[in-house]
Amino acid sequence: MAGWQPTTCFTKIIDLDQRIKAIYGGSSSGKTFNVLAKLYQDAVDNPGERITVASNTLANLKKGAVRDLRNILLSREAWKPECWKKSESIYELKNGSIIEFIGMEDETKARGPRRERLFIDEANRISFEVYTQLERRTEKEVILSWNPSGPFWYNDYIMDDVIHDQLVVNFKDNEALSDVQLQYFKDLEKQSTRSDYMMNEWKVYGLGEWGQVHGACIKDYKVIEGNPDDGFTKDGKAFEGFQLCGIGLDFGNVDPNAAVGLYRNDSNEFIVDEILYEPDLEISDIYDALRGYDAMIYADYNFPQTIRELRSKGLSILKCKKGPDSIKRGIDLVNETTLYITERSKNLLNEFLTYRYKQDKDGNLMENKYEGPDHLVDSLRYVLSRFTGKRTVKIY
Repeated sequence: MAGWQPTTCFTKIIDLDQRIKAIYGGSSSGKTFNVLAKLYQDAVDNPGERITVASNTLANLKKGAVRDLRNILLSREAWKPECWKKSESIYELKNGSIIEFIGMEDETKARGPRRERLFIDEANRISFEVYTQLERRTEKEVILSWNPSGPFWYNDYIMDDVIHDQLVVNFKDNEALSDVQLQYFKDLEKQSTRSDYMMNEWKVYGLGEWGQVHGACIKDYKVIEGNPDDGFTKDGKAFEGFQLCGIGLDFGNVDPNAAVGLYRNDSNEFIVDEILYEPDLEISDIYDALRGYDAMIYADYNFPQTIRELRSKGLSILKCKKGPDSIKRGIDLVNETTLYITERSKNLLNEFLTYRYKQDKDGNLMENKYEGPDHLVDSLRYVLSRFTGKRTVKIY
């Protein structure tokens, strides 16, 4: 590390000037290392500042950001062992500035003391609620960093709606890489033509472009424009011949109440349009959301009283009960069917991107183990299995 010199990544980072800075891209681009180098200099230049480095767990920070900070200081012959408070994960400079590392295993930590600067590493691994708590307690600067493996709250709430700097970097911005590391990316590029999975790996971790979440369950669908009232369009042309055939409804208490409308044409292609995605609804609210649709509703079996009350109000509704392996068979059904999703179905598209197979400690995908939101996916399974001839649920 002796004689470390700023890379292109570092130069690009220090040129950013908005309070909120979003820095994403490929692996080995030097995002974390160079953000920390900048923040250490801020701590030196501004006595008494509190700088917080946060991520989803403290363990991840210790393996990454803490080690990077130590290497940065060692390269400058500035590391002072007496300044490192191991039990608190705080590096305290002689001028009173501190750099603290906090994991968000306990989300109440986000409500801690105010700070001048904040760096959230792997920002896509924390919730939007945690981000807002941390951001509102930060005076000068908020830096977010991540690999763009799939959309998350940044895409929904910040990208188009908040003034901020956006910087994309990849391995080409890191002149400090060894020949062995550079060869890895050359090999990854060659392998990208072998499968969709390897192409996604190259896009995300090589080029730093947005990709699909690793292990995503739902993969085979297309997005179209328009809506049932104004008509559907595909590639700028009218997409006609689709009629509403049914509605899927999944109830929730803490989780959202979720509903989709399913439209079918004579070629047995389907359009899915999101109707409802709201928690804490009264039965009258669910009725109001669905009463304008002239189709049978296929609903979550586990809420019989709610179903009876909706029937009493005049809705045509049947109960759907999940059977053994219904999740696996339902995922297979969705992937085997020609599905078009309306562009306005934001929550459904987000579930498709983030509902995935769990991974073991070595990163291997686990069969029949799932994680992520699936409320609209469930409602889709209820109604889709009725019209494909491949039942994943029992309908009563």
